[in-house]
Amino acid sequence: MNPYSYAKHHVISRKRSVSYEANIKELTKTWKIEDWIKLKANNLPLLKKLAREGFFASHRPIIWIAICESKELSVERYKFLLSESSPYEEKIELDVGRTIQDQPRLQTKEGQKALFNILKAYSIFNPTVGYTQGLSFIASLLLLLVDEVHSFWMMVSILKKYWFHLSTSLYIASTESMHQFSVLFKKYLPQLFEHFDYHQINILHYWWPWFSTLFIKQFELPDVYRIWDVLLLEGPQYLFQLGLAKLKLMQEDLLALDFEDIILYLQKGSHDIKLQELIVVADTIEITPNELRKSMHNEGGSFRFR
Repeated sequence: MNPYSYAKHHVISRKRSVSYEANIKELTKTWKIEDWIKLKANNLPLLKKLAREGFFASHRPIIWIAICESKELSVERYKFLLSESSPYEEKIELDVGRTIQDQPRLQTKEGQKALFNILKAYSIFNPTVGYTQGLSFIASLLLLLVDEVHSFWMMVSILKKYWFHLSTSLYIASTESMHQFSVLFKKYLPQLFEHFDYHQINILHYWWPWFSTLFIKQFELPDVYRIWDVLLLEGPQYLFQLGLAKLKLMQEDLLALDFEDIILYLQKGSHDIKLQELIVVADTIEITPNELRKSMHNEGGSFRFR
């Protein structure tokens, strides 16, 4: 029985022993990209379960390529994009220097050039979005796992799914996403929402470091990888589930604080939140794609720009 058939045969059983779980995880060590693509297409629940347990670090690159469906990529098109000029080149060059301060493995000339190339190519590939600072963190995370060309096409896939999917306008996409999150925040955490509203907490105080970088700036690198293992398999709603889960885990502390202390608290980062606890709480929220669409038109929430 081949690896995929084994997984497919056994996942339908409700009786899952410890040895079964160990066998499945051990079995995947030998899988190739094609095996993961097949598993994603035919048994997504099993793949999601494995993601929540954490993929083997040595196999994460091929798994992410399979999840992002970026195996078939165009090297020639990437080279063509790099041959064009971008109005964002100066800004990208500045941000590359800032980004690699947190990533020693990218501090070589080759690493900096690869990061610059990916960001430049994307700004040309998607001129409506162009370039914004959060992209540098996403590109750098991918570049730590796979080569330059794979990183670019994976980023294209990820951003199509998670970020600027709401509108052709970057500004409108951001404000609509903020409105959606505000509506969901009010529904799932009404007491904390009212507390924030009373103290006039601006959503921009935590929007960029949480959502615009897909949580890269909020956790240590090993935990970011584990979060992305799950995030890449879920829809855009899961990004909001993670945000709500983080607020829920911080809620008791936040309710005891006033404006200035809330701002300082939100800027602290991970707040010693345990990764597995964050994922478990996020999974209990379960925002459906339909609920996400409805929240875009719901007037129940609000967010402040000050």
